Amino acid sequence: MNLLAIDAGNTRLKVAIYQDEKLEAYLTVSHKEDPNIARYTIDHLCRDVVFDALGIVNVAQQELPVLVDLKFPFQKSGKPILEIHGFMTGLPFQLGYHTPETLGADRLAAVA
Repeated sequence: MNLLAIDAGNTRLKVAIYQDEKLEAYLTVSHKEDPNIARYTIDHLCRDVVFDALGIVNVAQQELPVLVDLKFPFQKSGKPILEIHGFMTGLPFQLGYHTPETLGADRLAAVA
C-alpha cells in the first residue's frame, strides 16, 4: 500500500511517502511565503507514485489551498482520506488531557 502522509503546520508542510509501511521519501517545505512552490515540490516528489490513501494532520487555522489540491484526486477516485484538524470530537479513544482544546492534531494523530 502506498500512503501519502502530510503534517500541515502554520508555516511548513512535512510530506512523507510510505510504500508497504516503509518510509521511502520525506521532505519539509514552506507554504507560507509561496504556496505554489510547496505544491510544485510535492508534485515533483510524488510524480512516479500511485497512492492508495492520503493522511493529513492539519494544525493550521484554515484549510490550505495546497491541501485542497492534494485531496482532489483521492476524492475523485474514492480512495481513503484520513484527515485530522486541531481539536476533534468523536475520537475512538478517551482524552485524559486537561485542556483538550489546546491539543494539536499532530498529537491526536500519533495516538490514533
